[in-house]
Amino acid sequence: RKQTRSGWTGDASGGAGGAPGSPAAEPVEGSSYVKRAVRPISVLLDELRLTLGKRGARGIVGLGRSFKIMDDDRSRSLSAYEFKKAMRDVGMNASEAEVNALFSAFDKDGGGTIDYEEFLSAVRGKMNAKRVALVRQAFEKLDVDNSGIVDVAEAKLHYNAAKHPAVVANKKSEDEVMRDFLTTFEVGTKDGNVHYEEFERYYQDVSASIDDDAYFELMMWNTWNLGGKGLRREYQKAWRSEEDSAPATGGGGGGG
Repeated sequence: RKQTRSGWTGDASGGAGGAPGSPAAEPVEGSSYVKRAVRPISVLLDELRLTLGKRGARGIVGLGRSFKIMDDDRSRSLSAYEFKKAMRDVGMNASEAEVNALFSAFDKDGGGTIDYEEFLSAVRGKMNAKRVALVRQAFEKLDVDNSGIVDVAEAKLHYNAAKHPAVVANKKSEDEVMRDFLTTFEVGTKDGNVHYEEFERYYQDVSASIDDDAYFELMMWNTWNLGGKGLRREYQKAWRSEEDSAPATGGGGGGG
């Protein structure tokens, strides 16, 4: 590999450019690299989605957690340096000029920081109506009292923690495992309760890593038993149903 001025990627498209559509920096003298124009923001977002999608739902979740760790003052904002570091950490295939362009596109006031929640929202994209309907159906099944909140008592009706390894080993109680399960879906205050908005946000992250609507539907049906009896049995169950003569073994939860 020949060195470029940017030193950030293996091509010569690095540099200090910041505006979308700006040309890439010149390669180091004597190198064989060819200049590459900065790709459009929509293409760069697709590139990032592809990179994160290889890690499944945890890709976007992990990026969000990285942003929050960097956000020492809880301002929900990141500097250009912090943003670039996060992009390097996830392994995004982009030049320095392209990362600069991506940052600039979200630095709307030119203040040198971006709102990372706004950025993450753009990366996630929106679920289509069919997927939202499936998420709503799953939540309504959990939300027995129609309060808009799922608590431990309601989750117990569909998620059996009795055979969870931590319970079997007497390391945790069933209620503690249940709270851990519910925490999977919480994106705000960790209070052991899951609001619909949190549940949908979780599945937005999952949805971003799944291209096929049919696969997303199958995942939701098998995870939450939305179709009742007769589903494919090779999926580990994370719910109880009347057809079981004995409690089902605890599964991994609603992530699919």
